[in-house]
Amino acid sequence: MPKYLICPGKVRSRDGDVHFIGAPQLIELYRVDPKDCVIEPKGNKARFWKRPKDVIELYPRSRGDYSIPKAKQEPTNGN
Repeated sequence: MPKYLICPGKVRSRDGDVHFIGAPQLIELYRVDPKDCVIEPKGNKARFWKRPKDVIELYPRSRGDYSIPKAKQEPTNGN
C-alpha cells in the first residue's frame, strides 16, 4: 500500500523561471522511499486511474520547503 502520491508538475522558482519537477526529483526532494510511492499518471492514462486512499500528496513547491505534510484527518462528529 503506497504512502505517498507523487504529483510531478511545473513550479516557478524565486528567480521567476518555470521548471518542471519530475517524479524522481520529487522523491529525492521529499526524501521518501520510492517503494512507498505511486506516481500520479497524466494524459490518457489518468482517465481510468483510481486514486489510492489515505496517501499524502507530494507536489513541487516554489519556496523550496520539501518537508512532508501531515496526512489529512477524517472529520470527527464531536463524540
